[in-house]
Amino acid sequence: MGLLSKLFGRSRETDDERELRSYEEQVYDHSTAPQPTFTANGESVFEISDTFTISGRGTVVTGTVTSGSFSVGDMVSVNGFDTTITAIEQFRKQCDTVCEGDNAGILLRGVDRGIVSSGDLIIKK
Repeated sequence: MGLLSKLFGRSRETDDERELRSYEEQVYDHSTAPQPTFTANGESVFEISDTFTISGRGTVVTGTVTSGSFSVGDMVSVNGFDTTITAIEQFRKQCDTVCEGDNAGILLRGVDRGIVSSGDLIIKK
């Protein structure tokens, strides 16, 4: 920035660049970013980010495996409600198992959408 710009408060930054900079500052503010949840006792944990209802199939939860692994047919617990994993899908591809760090959608048997919400944890039994 030049001397005159400093004196008169003018910058060479365009409105678009200023808006982009303020957006990036908001997005990359790590002080308010949610921290992943990990368990110390070796449990398999899936953190839910969103829920959907598919007519004729049931409730699908999407999120990330924060520790361990999950497979189709595993008994799991979510908010004290025991259920079974019916299907697992990653990026529109059916799979049998997901491991730590994977993003996936999990179809849960007999779970009403009102039982689960964003931020809940699915724990493998």
